Amino acid sequence: SSALLAGLLSLAFALATGSALARGLDIDCGCLPVRVALTWMHPLLNLGMAALALAILRHRACSSADE
Repeated sequence: SSALLAGLLSLAFALATGSALARGLDIDCGCLPVRVALTWMHPLLNLGMAALALAILRHRACSSADE
């Protein structure tokens, strides 16, 4: 399902950005016209999105079990 894929991608991004920060790498994705520094808020945001995806998956599982 799309929630599972989104959760796995968010978890992968959290691990990758956390690893880069822990190693002191200076990463700029170049996605925006202004430079955005990588901070610890990025992996935390991705972990939050993974948690939301897990909540959606659990809700769907509980809803289908009730039927």
